[in-house]
Amino acid sequence: MSQIGEKTRVLSIDEYDPNTHWVEVNYCYPDGLPVVGRYIATDGDGLEYRGRLNDKGGLCLNYLPAGSVSVELIPMVEDKALTHLRNEIKMALIHILAERQEETKQSEAELARKSTAGQRGAIAGAMGKGLWNGAVGLVEFVWGAAKTAAEIAWYLTPIERLNNLLEASYKTYQSGSLTEEKWRQSLIKNLQQAELDDIARIIGFDPRKFDPKLITEAYEITSLIAADAETLHLFTTFAKQYAGAQSTLDWAEFAGGGVFEIVLSALLIAFTGGVGVAA
Repeated sequence: MSQIGEKTRVLSIDEYDPNTHWVEVNYCYPDGLPVVGRYIATDGDGLEYRGRLNDKGGLCLNYLPAGSVSVELIPMVEDKALTHLRNEIKMALIHILAERQEETKQSEAELARKSTAGQRGAIAGAMGKGLWNGAVGLVEFVWGAAKTAAEIAWYLTPIERLNNLLEASYKTYQSGSLTEEKWRQSLIKNLQQAELDDIARIIGFDPRKFDPKLITEAYEITSLIAADAETLHLFTTFAKQYAGAQSTLDWAEFAGGGVFEIVLSALLIAFTGGVGVAA
């Protein structure tokens, strides 16, 4: 570890200052795995310390002056890996934009071949489609939310808890003659499986099949993109270009959905005094 702005020196026992302090920081992912990266720390006097996190994702600084210490984490990313990832994202966005522009070109050409009345009818139909999709989307959301709430409420009932316990006990009974300790372990295991089955049914996926390494990798890629100014600029530029590549009918359909949102907001204000809009 090197100190910026000051030559490195070793303190002897006679030079030791009891008024100096130390700080220890550890970086870990939600699953407990250590973060790999470098850091820049700044003490109360403005002196910077640069280094690399240890294998536990931690750092320890000694002989610090009194005051606060700020630490900035810098992920260890090779330039080649970052450049490759950025190029992959760029090519994918270019492909998506080219497909959208081609579809818009065909849509506009087809709309131009229609009469004035036909164009108005097509635009009105697109707006109606957007309005319908907005309404259907709201109904599906409300139904899904109500269904999930009902499943959670049933999962928390004593009847369901007792049912899982009885099911686990029966599976343990089918295992044959067991010692008291093995019987207890089998019962706990079967009960855990029953509880996880209920949770998987409610949330729509089985958490037991998730690979922590894949989650960690996805988190690292997301953090990398969020911290890379060039990649963020790439996404911002794509968003503007993609919006500009929409056809007249696409904008009409989008406007139809917007009309539905306005009508819905008006109804919520009328019936709830604005509380529903906030929700």
